Amino acid sequence: MTTGGEEVPACDRSEEDIWERLDLPPDEHELSCPHCQEQRRRLQPLLLATRRLRETPPEEAAEEDAALERIRHTAMDGIRAEIRRGRRLEVLVTPHGPLELSVYVLNEVIRRAADGVQGIKLGRHGTTGTTTDAGLPAVLCHLSVQMNADEQVPEVAERLRAATLAALADELGVVPAAVDITVEDITHD
Repeated sequence: MTTGGEEVPACDRSEEDIWERLDLPPDEHELSCPHCQEQRRRLQPLLLATRRLRETPPEEAAEEDAALERIRHTAMDGIRAEIRRGRRLEVLVTPHGPLELSVYVLNEVIRRAADGVQGIKLGRHGTTGTTTDAGLPAVLCHLSVQMNADEQVPEVAERLRAATLAALADELGVVPAAVDITVEDITHD
């Protein structure tokens, strides 16, 4: 069941309700409810990550290299977006388990990358999950664009593809399996 975009388990405790109590020991209901137990288990790594990031001393943060700082900033944006919920994709398997990102976060990074490419206007875009031949998770990006009539399709598509790949790698550490681009319209601006 969903209410306003937030999934509500059969017991009527929302993810937000469980998140607010995650620092506390489970109450009687949560000890006996499989839905709440699953939500608590799933949210626990997020709680630990946010605690760790809040507790990092500023002098240590200043010493970190610029790429790590960008990844942390983007991850915190992603963590905040995760609380708002949205469909998630498994994007990577780490020694600590699978890493999932919100489709919302992936799509926002794609939009920002496309905004920096002259000669196109990004329309519909999205990401889907797949697996590689080795069985690892992978991301497919689908972008539809309008482009100016005076632009060359292959050149603009390559600039957009390169910008998308670079943004996802730099900001999220994600390397998509493919970036599919469809030109939906040619404009004469």
